[in-house]
Amino acid sequence: MPATLLMLPPQTATTREWAARLATALPDLSIVVAEDAAAAGRAVAAADAAFGAMPPDLLRRASRLRWLQAPQAAPPAGYYYVAGQPLRNVVDKARWF
Repeated sequence: MPATLLMLPPQTATTREWAARLATALPDLSIVVAEDAAAAGRAVAAADAAFGAMPPDLLRRASRLRWLQAPQAAPPAGYYYVAGQPLRNVVDKARWF
């Protein structure tokens, strides 16, 4: 079963392009580009990784999540929270070279 990456809303032309480039480079990776909160809610339970800001209600349903990628190098205050989840997930920040 391939890993699933959930790209959380809001989407931009840039994030949609990143998703397309990832799909080309990693054909075994399943990529879900959630255009709104409802789409993210439908996909979060199957996500192994996510890119973006994940609100507490989604985090509680992210039973397979192993990696949460912050959408910027300095996420806003409150981004790093546990919300009752065991510390088994990786939360990372973007690094631009």
